[in-house]
Amino acid sequence: MFGLLGRGPVAARLHLRPVGLPALQVGFQAVKFAVQALAGGLGRVAKRRQHRAVKGRGGHGRSVRWPLPCGLVNTERECELAQRPEVRVLGLGEPTHGSAEAFTWKGQVLLSLAQTGRLRVLAWECGFASGRRLDAALRGHSQEPLASALRAQGFWCWNTEEILAGLRDLQSWNAAQPPAERVRFVGVDVQPPHVGVQLLVDAGHEAPVLRELCLRIPLNCSTAGKAPSALP
Repeated sequence: MFGLLGRGPVAARLHLRPVGLPALQVGFQAVKFAVQALAGGLGRVAKRRQHRAVKGRGGHGRSVRWPLPCGLVNTERECELAQRPEVRVLGLGEPTHGSAEAFTWKGQVLLSLAQTGRLRVLAWECGFASGRRLDAALRGHSQEPLASALRAQGFWCWNTEEILAGLRDLQSWNAAQPPAERVRFVGVDVQPPHVGVQLLVDAGHEAPVLRELCLRIPLNCSTAGKAPSALP
């Protein structure tokens, strides 16, 4: 997850670890946390707290709630670091992939940056074409519910209640801003490719290979011979 801050060309890239701890200390905390988890019973931890999305109301999952190591989350300090004028790209990771607390923290950081006028674009690992639907919902350019646009992006790990809540906070903030000041959303992946290719076809591009991709026909199949069947 990346946020583009401010205006103008990218001047610097800052990957913020939670509370900006040195890599060695973060690594030590992670190892210590893992040992504590193992001491509590490896089988029980793996069964109950593994990274997964649990189906909830409205088709959205809930990230597993696994308390983070003490001191790894500090929204105030992260926002303070992001206010530095030289920072133009902010990368937000998580100490445990998929934990609810981490994504709640990200939502708080992003909303704070938007409220201070620093956040301009939110970039995610999801398809560019799917990201256009999320962008339209986030900025009020479509009538599609934000929850529907989030489900349509196809990455199950993003389809959680915590992420939806964070995006809804940004959507509410956007609604009160002039169109030019609203936070944009951009998908930075090509998956699934046939969805993006369909946009090219809809725009008038007629290359045969594009039609084949829209039908999800393998690229190693030639249309010169027998027409291959479309994949399900």
